[in-house]
Amino acid sequence: MAELAHQFGWEITVITRALTKQRSLWEPQDQSLETGQEAVIERVQTPEGSHVTTNTPSVDADQDPFITAVVDRAAALHAQRPFDAVVVTMPPYGMAPAALMAKQRLGVPVFVDLQDPWALDGAFAYSNKAQWSVNNDWMRRVMLGSDGIIMNTPEARKQVLKAIPELSSDRVTHVNNGCTFADFDTPMPPRPEGMTPGQFHLVHTGTLHTAAWARTRGPIGWLRQLRNYRAEPVRIGGRTAYYLLKAIAQLDRAGDPRLNNFRLALVGVRDPAIQSMIQRSGVADRVDVIGFVPYQTSLAWIRHADALLVPLFGLPKGHRSRLVPSKTYEYLASGKPILGALPQGDARDLVERSDVGICADPCDPAALGQALGRIIDIANKQNDHPPGPEGWAREYDWPRLCERFFNMLDAWTSNKTANET
Repeated sequence: MAELAHQFGWEITVITRALTKQRSLWEPQDQSLETGQEAVIERVQTPEGSHVTTNTPSVDADQDPFITAVVDRAAALHAQRPFDAVVVTMPPYGMAPAALMAKQRLGVPVFVDLQDPWALDGAFAYSNKAQWSVNNDWMRRVMLGSDGIIMNTPEARKQVLKAIPELSSDRVTHVNNGCTFADFDTPMPPRPEGMTPGQFHLVHTGTLHTAAWARTRGPIGWLRQLRNYRAEPVRIGGRTAYYLLKAIAQLDRAGDPRLNNFRLALVGVRDPAIQSMIQRSGVADRVDVIGFVPYQTSLAWIRHADALLVPLFGLPKGHRSRLVPSKTYEYLASGKPILGALPQGDARDLVERSDVGICADPCDPAALGQALGRIIDIANKQNDHPPGPEGWAREYDWPRLCERFFNMLDAWTSNKTANET
């Protein structure tokens, strides 16, 4: 985004935490995605006693040493060269109080940009309802106290306005995630290591929630589910390979010829829970766990895939998901057939809009098996020559999304200035 900001008259300063010597399994570093010279990067050490990496701000979050240090740094930079606006991007939601503190200290418009719908997101399990209430209260305070809210799907915007009716609709907008479509217009990269020529590859790139799902299994997991609280009744297993593996096993037992040379490739963080699930599936010989790879290698897997998989949590009928996995936009840009293991919601709307997208309930093995068979048929008809992205999909190209984002900032900051004069 930084390199595009200049085109729309904005300069970006990023204030973030200092790089850590050790990173967890779930935050692998991809140096190929490091920001270039287009943005000023200010890194702040995380003091002991800080809790901003959590998803629930503490009651005395305005005294958190890291939040204080970040706002202090922002105020010092503002004094040297005034900012026109501050955008606080979350998660982690422990950073939420920084929005209110920055508005008070700097006196400029402050906007919050939510990558997920915070307290409305059923994907996160709270220890109890009281913990969720703290998050919900913080969400209300921050959204009512900010000058604008940016959600990343239309459904998430709709749900925020419903949950906080005091918000005026002109203060809440949505800017979808997206991808760089130019990455798919370049010459085809070499076939990635681990992809065998002559086999049919259904590819998933990114993180699966297998470890979280594993914690809900068995008697202890059942008791944990009874104690925990979620904002919506999601079925975590939908965002794993569990039900798809069951579908593959059913087709395998039925002798479906479409599974000849079939491989499921999981390209992303490898953890013990994934390995255990696959070993118990009965079709481990059809699955390749590739592990984490750099972004360009991930694109090579997408571009060489025969079909692509995007899963999401299961939801009961009548519920609409507020999430769109970011990989969905890369899949649309590739023009490849997409198997959507998706509930009703924005992600399913996108995949079903595609001429080569087939969706099924993420927790229904029989429906997934039927959808998989149809996707294989569609992919075989493409004969290794996908038509490329459909015209409508290019609205999710990063340059277009950045234009929307910065035009929105222009309008909001102009309105704020006009109202104060």
